[in-house]
Amino acid sequence: ISSCKNLQDLNLSECSAVNDEAIKIITAGCHILLYLNLAHTEVTDQSFRSLARHCHFLQFLSVAYSRQFSDRAFLHITNGRGCRKLAHLDVSGCTQLTSIGFDAIAEAFRDLENLVMDDMSNLSDKHMNNLCKRLNNLKQISMWSSARQLSGFAFKQMSLLTQLTIIKFDANKMITDD
Repeated sequence: ISSCKNLQDLNLSECSAVNDEAIKIITAGCHILLYLNLAHTEVTDQSFRSLARHCHFLQFLSVAYSRQFSDRAFLHITNGRGCRKLAHLDVSGCTQLTSIGFDAIAEAFRDLENLVMDDMSNLSDKHMNNLCKRLNNLKQISMWSSARQLSGFAFKQMSLLTQLTIIKFDANKMITDD
């Protein structure tokens, strides 16, 4: 794949053989990737380091349900040059992320338009506060099965997002019309 210099769209979701070395080789050769789906793979923080080094044009990234990376993964993106054009990020099911990871996402992807955080049982008001303060270009947020612990405060923070047109969530018993 790495010899496909014009490759722009690559879906490797559920490919069990995809590892950090494969991502390093692919990203080093495919400099104009726009779309990369790594959902349900075994990528670690090292793969994110490769993305930060080589993927300057990446607009779509899914690492949904990939649980081998840590908060440090997004710190690599923050400290690197790549992925600055990212418009869509899917971290669904990545319950290993903490406030550090969410802060790094907010710092690294200032132009993000679509954030998918489905099946994130650990999503909190603090996470949403940090995201809403920095991601001013967000148009869509998806939090299916994630917003159960969010209070009205988190939803008030979303009012800071003047570009926001779509919010998806379910099963929240703490939200009120206040």
